[in-house]
Amino acid sequence: MKGVSIQSWNGTHYISLAELLLVIGVLVLRLKWRLRVDEVAIEPGAEAINGLPCDATLNVFELLQLITPRVQIIDGECSAYDAADQLVVILRAVDGSSWDVETNDSKIIQSIANMYPDAVPLPT
Repeated sequence: MKGVSIQSWNGTHYISLAELLLVIGVLVLRLKWRLRVDEVAIEPGAEAINGLPCDATLNVFELLQLITPRVQIIDGECSAYDAADQLVVILRAVDGSSWDVETNDSKIIQSIANMYPDAVPLPT
């Protein structure tokens, strides 16, 4: 997989997982999502993420209900799978300071790069 990394803070604006999903848009609508969060900032709504079973599979709308824009994931990973259960994209929160996006879908990489010009390629 190839990917890009972006800073999760743009000045005082936190780029949330919800925002990343909206940037990627229709490319992820039919995917199944698995969320693994090691650490989340204490905010309203964070308790729902902490209570999620580790093997839960969500559609994108269920995921968006959990990860409101105010929820800051510090360390964790959100993986998406297609109908054949093939991994399509990984969105990884790294120390609350950056997001790594890994995928073989160049349209997803391009969507992120278009929205966040400071995106840098991940090492291969």
